Amino acid sequence: MSCDGYVVNDDLFFAAALVYIHSAPDARDEVTRRIELLDDRGYRKAITLDVASFDAESYFGEYMSGTLAIADLKNFGKRYSRLTFLCKDLQHSGERVWEAPRSDAWWSTARQAVLQRQRERDRRN
Repeated sequence: MSCDGYVVNDDLFFAAALVYIHSAPDARDEVTRRIELLDDRGYRKAITLDVASFDAESYFGEYMSGTLAIADLKNFGKRYSRLTFLCKDLQHSGERVWEAPRSDAWWSTARQAVLQRQRERDRRN
């Protein structure tokens, strides 16, 4: 199942639950991709997560029925605190959008592609 960028609107608890479910314990959050404030006060937010929509919809059904299980409350609390921090920091900075930094692997691959294009251009000249 591909991760197609599921968007959670205004529900930090559910967003934190998805980050908790899709992240290894004590690992960096590699799931949160974008946070956008939809109003001036920061009450309405759109949080884009790198998870499969089909899975997220299933978890949302469990969440709404009250059956979504959280086994490690401390880890869930860390995920929720991080999302809350990012939202508050975004609001205080006056910015409207936060984008996750790219991973080291992505930068390495991108650099290799740029170097390859430069070598090809040099060979043609």
